[in-house]
Amino acid sequence: MANIIIFGGSFDPVHNGHLKIALEAYEHLGGKVVFVPSKHPRWKEPTAQAEHRLKMLKIAIKPYSSFFQVDDLEMNATKNPNYTIDTLRIFKERYPNDNLYLLIGEDQVNKFHGWKDPDEIIALAKVIYYGRNDSSHTHVEENVRKYQMEHLEGELSNTSSTDIREMRSVDLPLFVLKYILDHDLYFSKLVHKYYSYERYRHVCSSALTACLIAMMNEDVHIDYYKAFVASYLHDLGKEVKSSVQEEIMMTKFYEFNDIPSYAWHQFVGRYLAMKDFYIDDKDILNAIEYHCTGRANMSLLEKVVYCADKVEPTRDYDTREMLDVCNRNIEEGFLFVLNENKKHIESKKNKGAINRLSEECFAYYLK
Repeated sequence: MANIIIFGGSFDPVHNGHLKIALEAYEHLGGKVVFVPSKHPRWKEPTAQAEHRLKMLKIAIKPYSSFFQVDDLEMNATKNPNYTIDTLRIFKERYPNDNLYLLIGEDQVNKFHGWKDPDEIIALAKVIYYGRNDSSHTHVEENVRKYQMEHLEGELSNTSSTDIREMRSVDLPLFVLKYILDHDLYFSKLVHKYYSYERYRHVCSSALTACLIAMMNEDVHIDYYKAFVASYLHDLGKEVKSSVQEEIMMTKFYEFNDIPSYAWHQFVGRYLAMKDFYIDDKDILNAIEYHCTGRANMSLLEKVVYCADKVEPTRDYDTREMLDVCNRNIEEGFLFVLNENKKHIESKKNKGAINRLSEECFAYYLK
């Protein structure tokens, strides 16, 4: 007799909070966790199409495939909406001799009395729930007693699919984030409009590279959300008309009007990140503003974004060695990348491309 933990939801998209809940349930009960994504959830209509949500879920659980699995029975259902009771009846037919558990969030405990056939649900499966920071406790205690629910204790997560869809969080597996970028889902639909195809390919690769560098340098605690956003938006100004760039420089960044025009896009990018995407985090904005030239006394985030821009894998030169060093130690990697960039812009081909910000950066770090 095995324990089957059924974890349903829209997973729009799946994120690390979902995986944390599933891992807690598995550690508590053993057996296996079966993710059941809904094609037509009762409470809300998903943003992404069912096929994308299903594929992202399969990508997310791949590292846990020995005890996590995905069942697409609701994706293939003809009913609209999908009701949990119908799913549980099918599972009971499949696993008549096993113990069924239904894993839900605490926010759904509040609503459970309004679910279709809640009494039959608890006759088929034991309901276990996981707490969340944003829950209202109006019906929690009453429903827990009435339906004999079990509380699953564990570290609370503030992650939500809404925050990810609106680019307020990237707390999800890196390969799922890549899938979102590759398929223009959620926030990427808007950001993509600012870039040509090749430029967007570059910024996506830069953003994923920045995330990877931040994650690999776990000992120095780099905020990989900030690394992603700054790298993803760093070239917002790159393809803005030169006349518009000049106007923004003259009105918003006059103190940098001596910087060569090839670097104006970093300042224009900061302006557009504030104006069009409401970014007000100074760390992110500074990382965008100095990603091209660098400057003296850069923050760790600025170094990550500077490096990611220059070592992301789609560049037309071999970046592997520089990227490896950045992943091992960002401080050493930054010096390596900075020195290589100095050689490049001081070459005969790029004579005259130097500017005062880069000179200050080189003088500060390459002593």
